[in-house]
Amino acid sequence: GPGFVDGLRQRSTFHKCALLSLMYFVQGMPFGFQTKTLPLHLRAHGTPLSVIGYSSLLSTPWMMKALLAPMVDMYWSKKTWILTAQVALCMCVFGAGLFSTHDLLFAFIFLMNLSAAIQDVAVDALAVDILSSHELGAGNAIQVVAYKVGMMFGGGVLTWLSSSLGWSGLFGCMGAVVALVALYVSVAVDGSPSRGAHHVPPSGPGLSVITLSVRVLLPMDPVLLALVGTAKVGESIFSTVFKPFLIDAGYTVQELSLHLGVYSMLFSIAGSMLGGGLASYVGGHARAVACASLLKLLFMVAKVAVVLAGGEGFFLFAIIYLDSIFDGMLTSCLFALMMSAITNKAVAATQYSVLSTVEVVGKLISSAISGQLVEAWGYRAVMLSCVLLGAVPVPLTLTLLSQQNKYHMIPYK
Repeated sequence: GPGFVDGLRQRSTFHKCALLSLMYFVQGMPFGFQTKTLPLHLRAHGTPLSVIGYSSLLSTPWMMKALLAPMVDMYWSKKTWILTAQVALCMCVFGAGLFSTHDLLFAFIFLMNLSAAIQDVAVDALAVDILSSHELGAGNAIQVVAYKVGMMFGGGVLTWLSSSLGWSGLFGCMGAVVALVALYVSVAVDGSPSRGAHHVPPSGPGLSVITLSVRVLLPMDPVLLALVGTAKVGESIFSTVFKPFLIDAGYTVQELSLHLGVYSMLFSIAGSMLGGGLASYVGGHARAVACASLLKLLFMVAKVAVVLAGGEGFFLFAIIYLDSIFDGMLTSCLFALMMSAITNKAVAATQYSVLSTVEVVGKLISSAISGQLVEAWGYRAVMLSCVLLGAVPVPLTLTLLSQQNKYHMIPYK
């Protein structure tokens, strides 16, 4: 019978998104722990802000996606890549549960991110392969929502329960979920070769990977690359410094795991779902990003104003929740724009991964230096700079709009 990819193309949008959502959920759990729980855990134990900022570099494997993607396009099958990554992720999660303060914890978190990044490349390629142009909005909403639900589970729910589960129990639950999804994928996903897996160019894999990456990157619109690289920089800095700011203000890890890891994430998920349909409503992916960017900027201003004015309790977290809606909306619209810019399915993993790597690089570098900036300038100056950085994407989206809706559901070639 037909392979898994060919069969999925004939299935309903719901069936496609259900399978993809499980895999994106798994990828979100370790990242949720690193971004939501780890900074709180480190600051609660007196770790300097600069070290907390540099802990963002544990996400470096996500910057390597553009180098990993050509191998996914050319070698093995999607099933092989996904299952190999999930088995490795499962082993690393269980390993991380053995070390709560030892340096090996950071090594395991780094390896967890590497495994999740490899899986992400393969799953993104699968999504590009099976989703039709009119399914991109729903598909990218599912991608973002499932990933964030995974983040909420790994960085919120399990952290809140860790007082009763213990450190090992937290990672044990996470590892069990990864194992169950891997078992399902091993049964559900056919092992038919992915595009390009039949032939290894005679020049050798190293040269092939470099050549393919360069050939994909050079024709890309510089305005699109600039937008993708700057869209989340302001929010990334604010998110990194806001957690230790609240710890310093007297909030507990358990309390913040609920507000930032669960409640805020639920509002972000709602925003992602709204963003999935925004492109169809406003008439284009670039236009959707423009609308979401403006709304996000307005609430970034409101959020920073409330924090610096000394807002606390319900009022503080209420504005954080509202801002999360538009942050989720912007993420969904941005990913849909990125996927709509892909023009060649044969190198879909590489094209999409180059764009997503640009997005990760912007966030990772800004997060890494955020702690040092706070130590040099203070919380107030850094948070005000987040507003200025949040305004950068607005003129870039307007420039894309001037290109006559170039990025709206481009047919695959």
